Amino acid sequence: MKTTDLQSQISDLKINLGVYRGREKDLLERSGVVKSITSLAADLKKTEKSLTIQKSTTKKLRKSREDALQGVCLRISTQIDNFLTVGTSSIEITEGKVKIGWIIANKFHPLASLSQGEMAEFLPAFSQVLSPKGKLKLSFLELTEAGKDAAESILGKVIQAGQADSQVIACSLLPLKAGDKWQTIRI
Repeated sequence: MKTTDLQSQISDLKINLGVYRGREKDLLERSGVVKSITSLAADLKKTEKSLTIQKSTTKKLRKSREDALQGVCLRISTQIDNFLTVGTSSIEITEGKVKIGWIIANKFHPLASLSQGEMAEFLPAFSQVLSPKGKLKLSFLELTEAGKDAAESILGKVIQAGQADSQVIACSLLPLKAGDKWQTIRI
């Protein structure tokens, strides 16, 4: 075999070796990318699972909170009958807490104590509007479904009680400052 042939073969082998090394490097890089993607996918799956758990927990907490406050709305609704027949309603504010209750025989009977944030979020807000004929109308702001339901329930009872000398709710359930009182009027 001629020297030139050997040199040519050696040259070809060197080229092939270079190509092989290039492919090996490329494969190693691709392998690293695959590993990274696999690791990222696993992390995403863990994050998704964690978010699902958090979402479930948040949903349960929200439902628990709504149930508790709907209970307060229901108590207000069921006890409104007493208010319509005897005593005077009152709201007292002390250090950010709102106390709802009735003054019967000059004594305050608390019904509930909520933060103003809870009041704003869940309870109906009533406002007083006098029609041209002097009739009392009551309106409420639509808040959450719990607040809306409670408002409709209470509003129905108030309208039914529109008899002479009946006391009705006629102002906001959302006092803005300490010392505000929930007043009543007679129709």
